[in-house]
Amino acid sequence: MELIEPELKVALEKLDSLIVTLPDKRDSVFHFKNFIISFLRTNTNNVTLPVSEVMAFLKNKKPTVFSILRNEYSHNLVINVVTHVDLEYKVASKRLYDLKLKLGIINR
Repeated sequence: MELIEPELKVALEKLDSLIVTLPDKRDSVFHFKNFIISFLRTNTNNVTLPVSEVMAFLKNKKPTVFSILRNEYSHNLVINVVTHVDLEYKVASKRLYDLKLKLGIINR
């Protein structure tokens, strides 16, 4: 079953690109903050926006960036809320993998 969610597909591809190209350092925080704000504006029709999954994935893959976001942007309500969502990485990773398969981002 393939999903037709073009905005979500672009957003998840952007996340993958950021994870691969940016280091887990303070210099990357701005880019990830902008991604999160943009991601939260992503429109979907057939699926719920995978906010918890994306944040758990980010927390595992870029722990320094995640920690800085959580601490230094705590005054930003949106960033504060999404950095305090708690989901186990294995569960999040599996859900994102399944979603990417359905979106055609990855092949089996």
